Amino acid sequence: MISTIFVQIAAYRDPDLPATLHNLIERAAKPERLRFGIYLQLAADDPPHWGTSAFPDHPQLEVIRFDAAESRGACWARRQAQGVYGGEDFLLQIDSHMRAVEHWDELLLKTWKECSDARAVLSIYPNGFQQPCRLQTSTLPVTAAAGFNFQKNNLIAPSPGRLSPEASCSALAQS
Repeated sequence: MISTIFVQIAAYRDPDLPATLHNLIERAAKPERLRFGIYLQLAADDPPHWGTSAFPDHPQLEVIRFDAAESRGACWARRQAQGVYGGEDFLLQIDSHMRAVEHWDELLLKTWKECSDARAVLSIYPNGFQQPCRLQTSTLPVTAAAGFNFQKNNLIAPSPGRLSPEASCSALAQS
């Protein structure tokens, strides 16, 4: 049985979202492991090619459409997308304008396993890219992989000595 990844995206009037979805699916080692939850905020007069008509054909792509004029902000939209989560093994929250390296899903899982901590959290500020898909690879992105301690109040804090910028290389990039 392969590990599953829930890809959570809150998109606000982003013409690059369809290209992001195509890129993630095409570059995944195992696209069948992916399940998408997309909170799509568009205006009535936005071009159709910004929306679902341009999305890839993927059996596990769930879209919640919302009027952009009624949006309550990025964090609120991320919370709405989170509501689609269905118990997948891993969660990847990304922007709607990203690009991935080949076999990005395997690289993320490998990096997580190298942490040797079931509660490890990978966090990154990804490198940029130029349209349509030229990744900036001259520098490494800022990456952190850390184990976390759960405190009595259910807040999390990094485990001492576990935060390491050298923990992994980037599997994603943003524009």
